[in-house]
Amino acid sequence: MTGQDIETAAWHFVIAAIWADATEGVLVRSTRETSAIARTFVEEFVKAYPVECAAILAAQEYGAHPDAGSPAAAFGHDLYLTCTGHGTGFWDRRELGETGKRISERIRLESRRWNIETYCDRRQLHFCVSPRMHFLSRYRP
Repeated sequence: MTGQDIETAAWHFVIAAIWADATEGVLVRSTRETSAIARTFVEEFVKAYPVECAAILAAQEYGAHPDAGSPAAAFGHDLYLTCTGHGTGFWDRRELGETGKRISERIRLESRRWNIETYCDRRQLHFCVSPRMHFLSRYRP
């Protein structure tokens, strides 16, 4: 993924969190820390599974639905939903086939590594992640 793809995926990771886990009808904003965690989370995931991520981004028709607009946007959305255990995600995308199922299974098997929890406080979105992920998001050059 390019730097712009990472930024797009991270932004849509945050959008998915607000869509899925914020109180309906309440305007919630992402903090700098939350955005940094999302960016780090996407970067670390792509580094951990480069072959699968490349296959997902190259899948024909992936990201073509109106909610996404690009493969990178769909990737961020599906990464959040899959890692938080929502009812859809990579495994549910017909265009990803076995790759979507395989990457979803890896996330499930490494749930401690890819666990992320969301909460909102004072109309701000916050992520709870592993200490390592939190550290990387704060001290990455």
